[in-house]
Amino acid sequence: MKTDDRIYQDVIELLTEDIGIEVPEPDTDLLENGYMDSLLFVKMLSLLEDTFSIHIAMDELDFEHFKTAAGITAFVEQKLEPVKPDG
Repeated sequence: MKTDDRIYQDVIELLTEDIGIEVPEPDTDLLENGYMDSLLFVKMLSLLEDTFSIHIAMDELDFEHFKTAAGITAFVEQKLEPVKPDG
């Protein structure tokens, strides 16, 4: 499993190299500040799924998860956590 720092670095690389967004700070609101529009948002979701081998379900599309690089990283970390059996 990737470490938290590695996940963050991969998220930043995805945003800068694949999408073309220079992220000023981990908590900068990428949507509100105009760094990302709806087309780039959809592209980012697809790239996150491919890069981290995760599936993002429709019911997980809460903009709060994807507003900042820190939020995106936390979302990916949560998706990568091993599923714990009930009991």
